[in-house]
Amino acid sequence: MVITLLSLALSALLIVLLGIRMTRLADRIADSSHLAKGFVGMLLLAAATSLPEVVTSLTAVLSGAPGLAFGNVFGSNVVNLSFLFILDLMIAVSIFSIASREHVTTGLWAILLSLVAIGGIATVRVFGWPGWPFSLALVVLYVRALRTSYAATSSESDGSAIRDMAGPPRHSPWGAFGLAALGVVVVGLVLTRACESLARETGLGMTFVGSLVLALVTSLPELVVSIEAVRLGSLDMSLGNLAGSNLFNVTIVAMCDGAGRAACCAAGSPAAVDLWTVPAASACLPAAVMSVVMMGLFVWAVSRKSATTVAGRVSPISLALLLLYILSNALLFGR
Repeated sequence: MVITLLSLALSALLIVLLGIRMTRLADRIADSSHLAKGFVGMLLLAAATSLPEVVTSLTAVLSGAPGLAFGNVFGSNVVNLSFLFILDLMIAVSIFSIASREHVTTGLWAILLSLVAIGGIATVRVFGWPGWPFSLALVVLYVRALRTSYAATSSESDGSAIRDMAGPPRHSPWGAFGLAALGVVVVGLVLTRACESLARETGLGMTFVGSLVLALVTSLPELVVSIEAVRLGSLDMSLGNLAGSNLFNVTIVAMCDGAGRAACCAAGSPAAVDLWTVPAASACLPAAVMSVVMMGLFVWAVSRKSATTVAGRVSPISLALLLLYILSNALLFGR
């Protein structure tokens, strides 16, 4: 148990350091490429900070622990949105009142993909249909979301109301960003093993550990990157990272399904295992539904430019997102 906890703590520290590094490099990439920082956050940072979820989920599926994969994906989406409470505390006004409306587009796509995943889980369970069409639909919709989001961000300026750190970089940051992302992948592998050990040693179960512990630790890059982006003066990069990560995370289900089928074929198995049929998928439905509710609140607040605050400090929407995150874990533990 001690070794497991030390592994989790060390992995978390490394993720924090790598997250800070990636954010600063992404800020320079945005400046040198003249892309909107919201889009850089939604695409580049979101994909990079979601690498732990990708690696841990794929490793969990291939090692026979699909409960970790589903719990990690949907649990990460819920915890990502709860981070808005922390970001809101860092700014003197409601973050929703100064956020660019470009995030509404990303948020709506994240809701759509989540609903497809929820519908896939329910349909496969009730009617016994194959799950691969839903995996394919997630990939197609994600590609479409990227194109739509790019069109939305290219027509708007970087809407941050915080200072901008624009300036030409001295050299290309792409190589350093790639190395930092590779480091996140390596740490993700360590995290998976540590969480599998924690689930066995505590008896809490793979689904609960995946939704709470693994999702929280693998979401540390999103938290660190978002905080650092706000400190650098790019609120839209921060929000783009969180909304984009939720969008990207849902496609991890499709990746895991494809990897599981490929592994079965490589092993000469007569029939591929359908990831959508495992009991862990249904067990994670509360977290999946909660992620849709929370993203809906986020979209509503950004579209309405909600400026209301509690005690003049934090938006009631941010507070509600934090409470819904707590409720989601309580419901999951109850199952």
